[in-house]
Amino acid sequence: MSTTIAFNRRGRGFFPQPRPGSSEEAKRLEENYFELSRHIQESIVLGQNRRLSLDSLIELYRDAASPNWNGYGAEGVSFEAYCKADSLLRLLPSGLPIPDLSAHPDGEIAFEWRVPPRKILTISVGSRNAMTYACIFGSEEHHGVVDFTDDIPSKILELLGELTAA
Repeated sequence: MSTTIAFNRRGRGFFPQPRPGSSEEAKRLEENYFELSRHIQESIVLGQNRRLSLDSLIELYRDAASPNWNGYGAEGVSFEAYCKADSLLRLLPSGLPIPDLSAHPDGEIAFEWRVPPRKILTISVGSRNAMTYACIFGSEEHHGVVDFTDDIPSKILELLGELTAA
């Protein structure tokens, strides 16, 4: 008897996340998968960008958690928004350029990537289970709102793929 593990195409860091199985062998494979993923994220080479981004997120949250953090009446970034941003950072596929992080006056946290000559992608998360995005890829512009609960939405993965494509 052989055992296989099926992978979905949703973003879960370095590898796609395995679909859960019920057999003991499937549970062992899932444990091995998460152990490998954890080691990769902790590695010096592969995990450094993620650690730098997580450190930047903590600093941003500390600076923008209070109301009026910008002196112009901005809403404070809520702990829920911080948690959504932290989750997104941990789910992003490895190998992406480090995003610039910023707080918006509405209390959301924005991730922005710029790839010359004309590729810009901004994703914002807040305390809601939604993700707002806007991008310019050459002469094309896209924007919208997608649900964000446990996994990176397929539309966002598509845009991230286009951002990094040659």
